Amino acid sequence: MATGDSVLPATQLRLRPTMLSDLDFVLTVEQDRACRPYITPWERTQHEGAVRFPDFRHFIVEAGAGTQAVGFVILQGCRSRHRSVELKRIVIQVQGQGLGRACLQQLKRMAFRDLPTSCTSAASHSGRFRSSSAKASSRSTSTTSRLE
Repeated sequence: MATGDSVLPATQLRLRPTMLSDLDFVLTVEQDRACRPYITPWERTQHEGAVRFPDFRHFIVEAGAGTQAVGFVILQGCRSRHRSVELKRIVIQVQGQGLGRACLQQLKRMAFRDLPTSCTSAASHSGRFRSSSAKASSRSTSTTSRLE
């Protein structure tokens, strides 16, 4: 889906856990010509591992009034005792509608609110969130974020 194909309000963005039945969509998104230059596609077995392994969180990004899948997100280090969560991958097919930014905001809230207490110490409540090694692209990015 290209920029401007449909208007999907970022306020109606949802993240839901990826199911194994979603992996055909995930693999298709990774092969999208607009997304491909920004990522190294994974094999199905790598995505299956990220769906099943407790240290990962793999999400389908949905937007709009229905449940239209527009991308996916992978977090790693969710059980890290080092209080470090890596945004391994974010791939959004629909460009220019603020969906990538809205997704990052939801991920930030989730990191501080929902991840195990080892990842959300009292220091995290200060709201400080640092990202490094980010590729500036709404199509895809790999970012390491550390809760300070």
